[in-house]
Amino acid sequence: MIILAAANFISSISESFSVLMSARILGAIAHGLFWAMIGALAAKIAPPDQVRKATAVVFTGVSVASVLGVPIGTFLGQQFGWQAAFLILSLIFCGVMTAAYILLPKIPSSNAGGLKIMGTILKRIDLRLVYLSTKQAFT
Repeated sequence: MIILAAANFISSISESFSVLMSARILGAIAHGLFWAMIGALAAKIAPPDQVRKATAVVFTGVSVASVLGVPIGTFLGQQFGWQAAFLILSLIFCGVMTAAYILLPKIPSSNAGGLKIMGTILKRIDLRLVYLSTKQAFT
């Protein structure tokens, strides 16, 4: 979430298209990683008998954010300017991040590989078709 907040803040102060696009790409990557982890984190935090409910709540939040986020962001951009919309979003991320840090339990990492494992994952032959398909579908 730190990266999401930073990317939106950089977007809010950008004075060139290349800086804006770089910040948006950084935010998109962080956003994808964030959404990839939240379901598993919800399941890990919740008691075993509440895992389904926790996962459902998280993904309901994703749906609500998707449906309401765009019109709210558009409204903010029209009322205060596009840069203000990014600044407000950055502040929201900071608030949510602070609340999560305070309210959620600390979860020790059991299989953290860090960035060094990324090279191994990207080189896997059996995943190259997945990478290629994803690239073709989204570019």
